[in-house]
Amino acid sequence: MSSSGEFFRFSRKERKGIISLMMIILLLVLLDFFLDYFIPEHKTQRDSKFKKEILAFESSLKTKDINKTEAFNHYTPEEKGNNKVAELFFFDPNTATRYELARLGLSDKQINTLKKYLTKGGEFYKKEDLKKIYGIGESTYNRLKDYIDIEKKQDNKPVISRKNTLQDQPIEILKKVKIDLNEADTSQLILLKGIGSIYAGRICKYRELLGGYVSIDQLTEVYGLPEMTVSNMEDKVKIDSLNIQRINVNKAEFKDIIKHPYIDKYQTQAILKYREIKGSISDLNELSVNNIFTIEELRKLKPYLSCKK
Repeated sequence: MSSSGEFFRFSRKERKGIISLMMIILLLVLLDFFLDYFIPEHKTQRDSKFKKEILAFESSLKTKDINKTEAFNHYTPEEKGNNKVAELFFFDPNTATRYELARLGLSDKQINTLKKYLTKGGEFYKKEDLKKIYGIGESTYNRLKDYIDIEKKQDNKPVISRKNTLQDQPIEILKKVKIDLNEADTSQLILLKGIGSIYAGRICKYRELLGGYVSIDQLTEVYGLPEMTVSNMEDKVKIDSLNIQRINVNKAEFKDIIKHPYIDKYQTQAILKYREIKGSISDLNELSVNNIFTIEELRKLKPYLSCKK
């Protein structure tokens, strides 16, 4: 039986190979040394190449720092204070979520202002419209403008000009007809004095967000619509509120509740938390008793809420 030590023995041929390899390595080391000693240019070139690589690496780090600084300089003071690292991607300000807007580097205040503009019936038609939002200045706009991608929508209901409509119908008849704010489309709304296609579109959009109008006074909440125009419309419109869309506070999910313009994020969370603790809400007045809404807020909201189990 062979001992375990035999595994560590080399044959004569193997020993010669190992010695030859060691000699070659030694010769290469000596050659490099003598080249540096007798030919100084060799060492200089080698050191120079190494220094160039180091300088190139340091330069790349500085470039990254400069780029970060330049990008940071585009933020508003409020954005800098929030210490947000923005991502840049294509977005439509009409449909972007709060999460997406935050990823773009917008502050909570800027997001709230933008969303309030949309819930009031406002809309972005071109990228420059973003500058109209209070708090979004030139620096923020310049940082985002190349990534704004507004989808052009086709209105399935053609807008009929007031001039052509008046030619088709006697003015006396039109004066006697009251327009239902919950049924009218844009082509009917532009018959009203002071209402063009833009205001007509905003009235329809806000109606959709609300779930329907219950009072003509709600038109004053439509973005940009003058109160005088609303007052002049009082005897020209009517409201059928039988088909108001209601939110069931015992069944609705977060996304269904928060989309209503009268309810904010914190009130939505409070409704869901209260429902979770109590099991169900039997009376809408519980929402004001438990300080989720003020009495006045709940009064406005009641037509749009239900608590059916």
